[in-house]
Amino acid sequence: MKLAALALAATVMLPAAARSETRFALLVGHNVGDLHETPLRWAESDATRMLRVLNEIGNVREDRAELLLAPKKEEIERALLKMEGRIEEAKNRGEHTVVFFYFSGHADREELHLATEKINIQQVEKILQDGPADTVVSVIDACQNDRSPRVRNKGATRAPSFNWPTEGVASPEGFVRVRSASEGEVAQESDDLQGSLFTHHLLSGMRGSADLDRDGVVTLSEVYRYGYSRTLADSHGQSTAVQHGKLDMKLAGRGALVFTYPRRAVSALSFEDIRGHLLVIDDTSARIVAETQLNDGGTRLALAPGKYRIQVRGEGRVYSGLVALGTGEKRVAMQDLSEQPVLAVLTKGSSYDPYPYLLHVGAQVGRSQVADFAMAGGLRIGFAYRLSDTFRAAASLDVGYAQTSNELWQYRQGEGAFLLGVDWTGRVGPTFMLTFGVRAGVASVIQSGERSDTERLQAAGFASSTTTSSQRALGPKLGAALGAEYHPWSRVGWRLAVEPTAVWIETADGTSLRPGAQGVLALVVRL
Repeated sequence: MKLAALALAATVMLPAAARSETRFALLVGHNVGDLHETPLRWAESDATRMLRVLNEIGNVREDRAELLLAPKKEEIERALLKMEGRIEEAKNRGEHTVVFFYFSGHADREELHLATEKINIQQVEKILQDGPADTVVSVIDACQNDRSPRVRNKGATRAPSFNWPTEGVASPEGFVRVRSASEGEVAQESDDLQGSLFTHHLLSGMRGSADLDRDGVVTLSEVYRYGYSRTLADSHGQSTAVQHGKLDMKLAGRGALVFTYPRRAVSALSFEDIRGHLLVIDDTSARIVAETQLNDGGTRLALAPGKYRIQVRGEGRVYSGLVALGTGEKRVAMQDLSEQPVLAVLTKGSSYDPYPYLLHVGAQVGRSQVADFAMAGGLRIGFAYRLSDTFRAAASLDVGYAQTSNELWQYRQGEGAFLLGVDWTGRVGPTFMLTFGVRAGVASVIQSGERSDTERLQAAGFASSTTTSSQRALGPKLGAALGAEYHPWSRVGWRLAVEPTAVWIETADGTSLRPGAQGVLALVVRL
């Protein structure tokens, strides 16, 4: 009888103990806020990256997640209702349900800004809390306006004090709200990180940087503390606006709320004998995908298969290397990295740019460098190197062709110019940039002429020297460059420029100042 009673008790308790967990996610990214707010560049990209991490190691299946980029208010409301129905189905199957809601974009304390529309934050969170989900996690990385060309601001409110759940089951129930900044503060988006400062550290922590106890799972406590401290440190050291993350939490039951499971990743990098500040950079997109401080062995980062640049900085030295990651775990040791000159390697922060060189290749057309020739067209090859956030050195080589004629002569002319200069750059919107620069260099001309009646004159016995002519000339060239660049992709874009010039060329008719202008349309590639 006693054994039967124990068996019956075990049967009754089994569904509660073995209750499976089903996770859902709704991710929203919107680069455009109100009319007066500077458009963001990376909010929609942040939402896409968050989805990728949740799919890879967050136990969120692709068919249980929805990504909305630049949506209307109506689309968000419709997605919430659709998700509520799917959660209800999972609940009816006896499953424990967890919902992640993530928003990156412009907002104020009360509303999310969706271009010409707004949606109330509390309304969205109330729908989630009142719904059938057992646990709701809301992450708002919300922006306010800033006119800085390299950094755009975000903001939110401060949380009251809280206590972390400790022991017990790993599926506490309730509501968690994470905001990227506290009241009166701004949260920042960085072009150098290609994303939000807060989301950058949040994702890095979710991949394993926040796994302080090295148990292969990242909990709410770990990821929040990691994201809070790293965001605060970076904003304090690299910008004028200090940023504190914010957390509100009301969870019932005991146990840790697991954010991600890095130990379940199909591929990962592990670091053993390496010490220092680590950056892991996707070699294709040049985006920092993970960042952490390596103090002891055992750090493991869950990453998708691909090629990554590893950079470690410590004790005044910098080491880097390229790693190809396939499925499984790849161990990276100090012997896999080589020491680099400090000024030649990748650095994180306002100076970070893994592709500081720009190649311009395109067409140029404008006024000829010599009088009597109207227009000249040809090829432009240009190079630039980023000196700082707003200045870059530039060099260009132009090769052109022009021709003209009169009653007796036909002239052909090859033109060339090599110029050096400096450009000022300023961003206008998320993908447009304006540039202004000055140029100085040297211009060259190779000119040939032939009489239109050459055959008749040579038949009459005249020497060829009397029927053809040629001359070469060299002189200084000065100019300015007014340009606009469109960068729809991270490493490829277009440049349109107008360049007023002045050339001093010595020809058979004497030295003369030749003012002019040329237009340039070129493809831009970051190297």
